[in-house]
Amino acid sequence: MLKRSKMAPLTIKMTDHFITPKGLEYVSATLHHMFRARELTLSLSKEHFAKLFSDINQPAPLLHTLSLDASFANYMREPGVMLPEDFMDGHTPRLCNLELKDCHLPWNSPLLKNLTYLKLHQGDTAPLPSLEQFINILNRMPGLEVLDLKNVLPDNSTISSSLHSDLPRLRVLRLDGQATGCASTLNHTWFPSNTAIQIICSLGVNDEPFNMLLLSLSEICCRFSSSSLSDALRSLNVSMTDRGVLIDAGITTNTSRVQSWLRLSMSASGFNDKKMMDIRLLESVSTVEA
Repeated sequence: MLKRSKMAPLTIKMTDHFITPKGLEYVSATLHHMFRARELTLSLSKEHFAKLFSDINQPAPLLHTLSLDASFANYMREPGVMLPEDFMDGHTPRLCNLELKDCHLPWNSPLLKNLTYLKLHQGDTAPLPSLEQFINILNRMPGLEVLDLKNVLPDNSTISSSLHSDLPRLRVLRLDGQATGCASTLNHTWFPSNTAIQIICSLGVNDEPFNMLLLSLSEICCRFSSSSLSDALRSLNVSMTDRGVLIDAGITTNTSRVQSWLRLSMSASGFNDKKMMDIRLLESVSTVEA
């Protein structure tokens, strides 16, 4: 089949977790034609990835979509696949959509630039970037429209005025991790007031991460209230349980449909004064009440 395709661009997809040895051999042969691949989607076990990517260091000049998922059968939550520094020779000039799950690129990888869609979901043991590395990565993709991050947020409790990223085209922001990392990301990233935001975070046993997140939420809500979008707010729902709190604010779009603007899911099983936490959270979002 590869011979019959001659030099035609390739779309390579393999999402069968129970791949046969023959199937794995075929995928391996296909990956040696990355110079004409325009889309690569693989969802395999960590062991299979290790076999396939041991020597994939040729450039992929046509590649625009790359999706790698190595989370299958990782029941022990072991560290994910570490992709080599010379992965695809660092040459993917057309790459705009990148999705990695339990696969990790070096933070200085040339692949992390000029993207419009970035989804990084890692396990609890994944290496975290420094705040400087994180901001530098975002500054290399000013056209980013969707940013979806899990367990890759910089764990930094201080705000640095010299580190800042502007994402003027961002439509969707999803952050999943510790409260400190979520707050640090929000404090050092600017995006439009109509960006749909989803935050899934957990608190520790002390007040500092919670206080950081409150400051971030207050800033976002003030920015929203000062924009013309504040008149479009149509719903604000707050649900509280023993395990945490869920806040969902919805706005009316140009098509008169209500869509989620801010969705915060906070786990606070280790937090002592949950009643005070609920009160302070409500105060932080009170500026956007309809």
